[in-house]
Amino acid sequence: MKIDLDKYNKRLLAIIGTTVIVITVGSVLIGAIAFAVDQISRANRHDQSDVMTIEQDDDTTVVTNQPVIRKYEISMNNLELIDSASATYIIPIGHIKLETSELIDGETTNFGSGSSRGYGSKKFSGGSGLGFFNNMIIYKGKEEVSHVVFKSKTVIMSYFTIWINNELLIIFQGVSKDSNGDKGLTNSDFNSLFVYHVESKVIDEVSIEGASINSSTFLRDLSKIMITCTKDKNDNGEWEHDEPKVLYTYDFNTKKLSPAVSPKNTSAMQKMLDK
Repeated sequence: MKIDLDKYNKRLLAIIGTTVIVITVGSVLIGAIAFAVDQISRANRHDQSDVMTIEQDDDTTVVTNQPVIRKYEISMNNLELIDSASATYIIPIGHIKLETSELIDGETTNFGSGSSRGYGSKKFSGGSGLGFFNNMIIYKGKEEVSHVVFKSKTVIMSYFTIWINNELLIIFQGVSKDSNGDKGLTNSDFNSLFVYHVESKVIDEVSIEGASINSSTFLRDLSKIMITCTKDKNDNGEWEHDEPKVLYTYDFNTKKLSPAVSPKNTSAMQKMLDK
């Protein structure tokens, strides 16, 4: 039987071509699906880590023998070495928001059904961290002791460690006051800096009336930090990205906060702009 090689080769090439196209299209579809799943996962993680609210009660009076409604449960992150010589570590503390509140009365606890959202670190390494925490633990490995940094409800956005005059300091940026009156502590409230002295366990709070501290840069040779503040121009108790920025310096030796640009120069530049 005579075989038409030309027709055979054409059919074979057509089959191979079709197979290659199917494989290519399938790979593209699989890749697109995987990418979409990854983006959704990232979006969920972003939503969980970039928004943090801790409810703040107006009444801060301590009442004994009264039931406590627990809405959050603390969650400990991995410890990070901040001083190798003394084996001192920092442990960032996040929290889990409970799906069902727990009634705590000292004897009986009605447990909720799991949790809905957790808050913790986005990144922390090398003596600095970004995230949303509600406290910090300092753990001293050689002494096997630990202590709590903040004694009142606080939302911590970031931190970094520095040495000033042979003293280890931790600089926290966070929120401790409900400046916008929404009964929660969030990043929208005015941010402050908290200078924590590791050995003496003392905290110095640095804040500016009517403004939010939003970033800081360590001026190593001057034992100072440069602070960027956002003025609450519309007086709503929140800082917004399109509001004016002002720079201050904070001196660790004198604990003095000063404008980085003199009021005289600021006024002169404003007058030029007004003309």
